[in-house]
Amino acid sequence: MLRETLQQSRDVANALALPAQNPDLHRFLRHQHEVLRFGVPHPGVGQFSIGDPGSVLHRRLHLTLDEIRSRFLEPIFALEGDGGACWALLAPFTSVYVCCYVYDAVVVPADAVTILDLCLGRFLASRAFKRELYRSGHFYGFDEPRLIETLMFVSVEHAALAARYVNGDWCEIHRILPLVDRFVRAGGWTASVMGPFLTLCERAKAAYPVEVFADQILSVIGDGSEQLKDWQSAAIAARIAVLVQHFADNDAPMPLHVAQKFLRILDLLVDMGDRRSAALQLAEAFREIRAAG
Repeated sequence: MLRETLQQSRDVANALALPAQNPDLHRFLRHQHEVLRFGVPHPGVGQFSIGDPGSVLHRRLHLTLDEIRSRFLEPIFALEGDGGACWALLAPFTSVYVCCYVYDAVVVPADAVTILDLCLGRFLASRAFKRELYRSGHFYGFDEPRLIETLMFVSVEHAALAARYVNGDWCEIHRILPLVDRFVRAGGWTASVMGPFLTLCERAKAAYPVEVFADQILSVIGDGSEQLKDWQSAAIAARIAVLVQHFADNDAPMPLHVAQKFLRILDLLVDMGDRRSAALQLAEAFREIRAAG
């Protein structure tokens, strides 16, 4: 951990050599450098204020999408990702942005999801998401796992004073679903991404669209389990089965076409050796679907 922290500090320190005509980015970088060197804490959900040294973004609410892109994102995106410098800055940027503008904001800015989608797109360009490469699907250090949790909206477990999501109110989940959908379809084959996705679904299960969940899972496992990374060690199949059971119980009776999708998921999970899924196939809702088929 110490070595990782020192490397992060070096990455941020190197980024401080960027052209100084970007004062917003430099203030943000300098704060990250202080966090890593001296342990200055990051503000948490519900703690951002105008006076916070980490609230450069918070004070830039008036910036347009193009201004945020040019002042913050493009200089960060230009840094080498697989060397660590890009992730050392992108991880805290997305964390602060999500806390300020998604969890805490009374009104979410219209461009918030677009900005986060740009961050996700840069992250998905990482070598770790290229299945054909050796050691694909593995994420190292502090920043890459932090990016996954932030962009899957599970980086904060609970914050009662937040405006949405982490306060337990997921009624606005439709707002972030396009981002989540892109992420899980692109990276759900690795347990490092599917695990946080399932955590999101477990927390938001009262509001998560049932058919959307089914389609997302089928998009990942529909071609078989040969390309899935570390699913068995992370008990991914069992967690999916638990969610299938929840949705089947709470949305009964499900439309026939949705129930057929869930039955297909259970069939695939059984092929992976999941015993819970085999038992669920015998549940009344799915017995009737099999009989109708």
